[in-house]
Amino acid sequence: MRAKNAGDVANSSGQVSGNPNVLITPSMDSSTFTQFGAVNYAQLAATANVVLPGGTYAPAPVLIGGTTCNTADMTNWGDGNNHTAPCGLYFPIIHLTGNTTLSGGDGQGILLADGNLTLSGSFTFYGLVLAKGGFTTVPGGSSKIYGSVMAQSINLATTAFNGDVVINYSNCALTQALQYTGVPALNRSRSWSQLF
Repeated sequence: MRAKNAGDVANSSGQVSGNPNVLITPSMDSSTFTQFGAVNYAQLAATANVVLPGGTYAPAPVLIGGTTCNTADMTNWGDGNNHTAPCGLYFPIIHLTGNTTLSGGDGQGILLADGNLTLSGSFTFYGLVLAKGGFTTVPGGSSKIYGSVMAQSINLATTAFNGDVVINYSNCALTQALQYTGVPALNRSRSWSQLF
């Protein structure tokens, strides 16, 4: 997770893991949540495979005939728990246009939330979560994020004694999400070299 100030992320010990578990970036401003290298939030939202209004959802893989991933179903956000399953390589860009609660299920890819995003129950997500509003968990939940979360404010403290919400920074989950969603990224080095 990234935050402007140390107090912007409310959590208890063990809930947020990774190295560093919270990256403090004092230079963060309004563009931090709108521009991501060569791509901006509006461009990501425009290419979303799944667009849903605010509400309560519990996404899960949806199959046609038991063998084909139904990518037309808006509650199918891929199968992050089983990459060999029919929906295991489906990494959608999900755009939630209002305040949303995720009450269970799982997904993978890039999750864009225009409003506040609340996790409850046992929701699991692999990839990048961008919330323009707040990111909150509720008591009794056991939600897990593998990848990264960026939000204006983050409050995990409410689950300190009533659940085991965990956010685990995962470069692997982020790389897969970016690779399979087709989001452009800079190469680490040049793609060619002249030989003599």
